Formats: sequence, structure tokens, C-alpha cells
Amino acid sequence: MPQGMQEAQGTQESLSESVGRVAQGFEFSDFRARVTLDDVPEVPGMIAQPTQAYYKWLTSESLAGRGAVVEIGTFLGRSTVHLAAGLRLRRDEPVLHCFDRFVWRPEHADTVALPLQAGESFEAIFLDNVRAVYPNVRTHAGEIRDIAWSGEPIELLVLDAPKQLPDLSTVLSVFGPSLLEGGRIVLEDFLYFPAYPIACVLSRLGDVLAYEHVVDRSHTVALRVEAPLACGDAQPLDWDPSRWSPAEVRARWDAILEPLPEPARRRLAPGRWLHLHDLGAVDEACAGVRGLDLNRDEQALWERLAQTHLHDRYAPLFAALGLRRRFDPRRPKDRTRARRELRRAWRRAYLGSRRFGRRMLDAIQPGSQGS
Repeated sequence: MPQGMQEAQGTQESLSESVGRVAQGFEFSDFRARVTLDDVPEVPGMIAQPTQAYYKWLTSESLAGRGAVVEIGTFLGRSTVHLAAGLRLRRDEPVLHCFDRFVWRPEHADTVALPLQAGESFEAIFLDNVRAVYPNVRTHAGEIRDIAWSGEPIELLVLDAPKQLPDLSTVLSVFGPSLLEGGRIVLEDFLYFPAYPIACVLSRLGDVLAYEHVVDRSHTVALRVEAPLACGDAQPLDWDPSRWSPAEVRARWDAILEPLPEPARRRLAPGRWLHLHDLGAVDEACAGVRGLDLNRDEQALWERLAQTHLHDRYAPLFAALGLRRRFDPRRPKDRTRARRELRRAWRRAYLGSRRFGRRMLDAIQPGSQGS
């Protein structure tokens, strides 16, 4: 057996317990049959009904009341109002701690139109949305790099904002030591394959975290805290997916995906090819993407992503699927490319007209071009 294959096989065997040891015992459901959402106001945002139902069920029926409830990345409160709707049904009425920049950015207008300028705060709008459901909410405005926590025990930590390694490692180092054994970390984008570093980092914590809930028809996964999560201030080097070897990527991704139910596995699996692309194994990544048996929803997701900034980063992968980004006049790179192509077209037209004129003149007066 070639050395690379031996390395991959040995790594796979060593990972099967630390990453995939909870291949059974977790729950896979869309949770919509367990709660009613009729009493929850509509708030603009991205999460779909299965995650909405899961949040209400989780906070109303699945918390022991032993610690704080913390959400990081709230936007206008679409997920928050469902967490709040569940807390409203409890007798202990815990504080719901919500962390976000609460600063309006131009791209927010793609989700909802609000009379806000870039840089203005939407914290008051968020509070109006959430306090209509549950008044015991406390906001913490600021950047993730500046985030701090009092040390109060945490039973539930809901993460939406951190999607890449620096933010994720900061959040785990700040909040990890306060997570109670038996508590949960919920990651809204765990199965969202462009955010594949989430799964990579959490796979390094397989000895203290275990899959508990996988929400069907969503990207949401909940992990149970089985031992103290003391990450320290310094991020361990092996958390960094950019330091993994291609052989380690192949083996560890097998271990990450293996415990998941098939629908969830399909959602996350393309992250392997993005990871290999980022490591420079572009040909292997393109071959992997071409081998995906995409269903209609998966194809639609790739088509939507092709119209985002991800196209620039992963252009070969989108090309492998025959996808290109459409021209967007609001995008500086597209305007620059359009001007460049216009100049080229004008030059071709100008040179072509000169050649045509010479041919016509030669037809009328043979030999005139040489005179």
C-alpha cells in the first residue's frame, strides 16, 4: 500500500473514536411536530422553520435551568424570538444574553429594507422585536474579537456569527470554560459547507463534545458538552484547517461525516472539496465536485453561491459544475472587467473595420495598398 494511503488509513482508525464515537444516540428530526409557531412574530432573517421549531422546543422543554442562555450573532432576532418563545413558557425566566455588532451594513439590505445608513445601530429594532415576546433579554454590542463573559455558568450557547477559525476560537476560549457538563453548543451553520472550518475545529474536540441533535432540512447541529471545555487563550495549532495535510483531510473528513444521517451528510460533504481546494489540491477538489450527485435543492444552492463572493475564491469548483457568476453592475470587479472587455471589443471592432476598408479599397483599385 502506498505511504499516503497507509497514512490516511491509520489516521482514519485513530479518529473513529474521537470524532465519530457518537454514531448512534443523537436525534435527527425537523422538530416541527413538537411545537406550534403561530404565536411567534415574523422577523426578517435566514433560519427556516425546522430550526425555528427546534429553538422553541429546546428552550421550553429541554433545558434543566442550570445556567445562562447565550446567543452570538442575532441580526434582527429571527432566531432569538424563537429561543425567547420557548423561554417564555418556563417558570424560571432566565436572562437571554444576545451578542452582535448591531451595526447596519449595506449587504443587510439584501435581506430586509430598513431606513438605516451603513454604520448605524439596529440594536433598538432588535430589542423591539424580541421584547415583544420575552422581556428578559440583555444585549452585548461589539466585535467578536472584543467579546467578554462574566464567568456565569452557561447551559446553552447558540452560535451563528462565528463561521471561520479566528472568531470560532475566540468564542470557544471565552465561553468554553463556562459551559456546564450536559450543556449544549448549537451551531446554526455546522452543515453549511462554505463554513467548513466549523466542522473541522469541532472535530478536534471529539473527546468533550458529542452530536446530540441534528435538525433536518437545515444546517443546524447541537453538540452535548461531556467534559469541561477549557480551550485557553491560544488556539491549538491543529485546529487550523490550513495546516492539515491532504491525507489528514481525507481521513478526518470521513470521520466527521460518518456519524451523520444521510441528508445531513450530503449538506456538509462538499466542504471536503472546498478544504482541499484551499490547501492547493485544486484538481482533486474539482474532480470531487464533478462527482457530486446533486439533487434539485443542492443544485439550486450551488447556483445561488455562484452569484456571491464565493465564486471568486472557488472559481475552479464552480466551473467544474458549469456555473459562472452573472454580471453585477454594483460590484467593482464586474465594472472593471466590463470596462476592460469593452475596450477589447472596441479595439477588435476598430482593427476589423480598418482591415475591411483595406480589402474594399483593394477590390476597387487593385494594388492601391502597395502604392
